[in-house]
Amino acid sequence: MKISVTIPSYNQADFLAEAIDSVLDQTLPADEIIIVDDASTDNSRVIAAAYQARFPECVKVILHPQNLGVAAARNTALQAARGDYLTYLDADDRYLPDKLAQEAARLQAADQPDLVYSDYYVINSQGERIDRWADGQALPEGDVFTQTFGRQFPQRRLFRCELVNAAAWRQVGDYRGELAVYEDYEMRIRLTKWLRVGAVAQPLSEHRRHAYGLSRRPALAFLAAFEKILAVDSGLLNDLPEDQQHAVQRQLDAWHAELLRRHSLEIAHHPGPWTRRMQDAWQVFRQSRRYDPRLYWWYFLQLWLPKDATRILRAWRGRMRQKRLGR
Repeated sequence: MKISVTIPSYNQADFLAEAIDSVLDQTLPADEIIIVDDASTDNSRVIAAAYQARFPECVKVILHPQNLGVAAARNTALQAARGDYLTYLDADDRYLPDKLAQEAARLQAADQPDLVYSDYYVINSQGERIDRWADGQALPEGDVFTQTFGRQFPQRRLFRCELVNAAAWRQVGDYRGELAVYEDYEMRIRLTKWLRVGAVAQPLSEHRRHAYGLSRRPALAFLAAFEKILAVDSGLLNDLPEDQQHAVQRQLDAWHAELLRRHSLEIAHHPGPWTRRMQDAWQVFRQSRRYDPRLYWWYFLQLWLPKDATRILRAWRGRMRQKRLGR
């Protein structure tokens, strides 16, 4: 079993070495590590080149001459990979030492899945654990297409760093280059439509949240990407029984509403005249209720509170989650 690990990178010099080291430190070594730098303007290219010089037998660096976006970087890596199985690591994240070994063992289990994912920790910019994705919840296996499309996973977040049969992945196709965000969500929709999925309950990677990560992009960017995904992938639901189609649509409507609520908060807390901001924010919030009529007091409260007050509330909720993780 030959495993390729791909690392798309753009201006992650502060974290790139940790990401690469976490792959090099695997108990089951990767056969190749492909770093695709998407025209970084920081020190990332120097760091990547240094690893290629130290480990020429396994580290390969590909440099984009101009910034093409994360989907293009992922596609470049997929096309260059030569392993029987493919996985990836974003340049600001880390693997735990047994990630490849445990997921590879799960691939060889009796049910022989084509794709395996695992639980993961969330870390901050200093590398401290602040959350755990599944936090003990059962992870879906087998046919998980409807759960993936409807985001019916812990905390409404999807799995990460999946290890996938390379031949099966290539039959599914490339990432959609028109998506600046949610390109990974859209890919997982197609992967799970055709591939059988296995899971490892143990956390095997660490996903970093920091001020410059893609997840910090405005809610409007995710809303636009989500609506594109609905336009291109909704046809994949057509062969499902009608009750399943309706169930997925309810989940999609709920997520559509969630993104609109987040967008409304950004409008409310944006600089500018208070009256105009609140009129625009309330209009978007009302639009969210067409998809999900529930009021969601947490968002409603934040809509009317000053930005500093909402920041304090969010920090408090984060501390509560971190305290529970510590138990």
